[in-house]
Amino acid sequence: MPAYKNPKKTRQYTNEFKAKAVKLTHLSGASVKGVAEALDIHPFMLFRWRKEYREGKIVADKRKMVSKKPKALSENERIRKLEKHVADLKEENDLPRPTATNQHWTADLTYIRVGKRWLYLAAVIDLYSRRIVGRSLGKQKTVSLTKASLQMALRNRRPAPGLIFHTDRGVKYHAYIAGHQ
Repeated sequence: MPAYKNPKKTRQYTNEFKAKAVKLTHLSGASVKGVAEALDIHPFMLFRWRKEYREGKIVADKRKMVSKKPKALSENERIRKLEKHVADLKEENDLPRPTATNQHWTADLTYIRVGKRWLYLAAVIDLYSRRIVGRSLGKQKTVSLTKASLQMALRNRRPAPGLIFHTDRGVKYHAYIAGHQ
């Protein structure tokens, strides 16, 4: 894989910056979207910072950061908990594996920065071939964006009945699927 000539660095923000950004959103008449745009960050990031600030994970003043110490478990409780975790993992991994294309698809939404703005990418991937079979790019995260990526996949691949289609149960996919049952 060729090396990037000018790799894009991930921005690192200090807790002071994050706390100030959160406090700006609490000002009268300020919106998260407006503050995020003014600071050149994505609104999702600012929403996450607000949540972390509420939970005490982000502090800029002299407050102490919240640290939750797990309570000590007895050895029997620890073993029981580990056995349950192993059983859950076995059940999770007991899904049928695809043996050909168009048996299992998965889909997700993400956002990407293009220039100075953010766009949303909806993609459908065939789990057997690991290829993107449907995609859609848009300015807003809407049902029509996810619908377009799924329709592209269906149009391009024409899967037989029995296709397993998995998403993270996001509302944008759920709204489309629920309307077509």
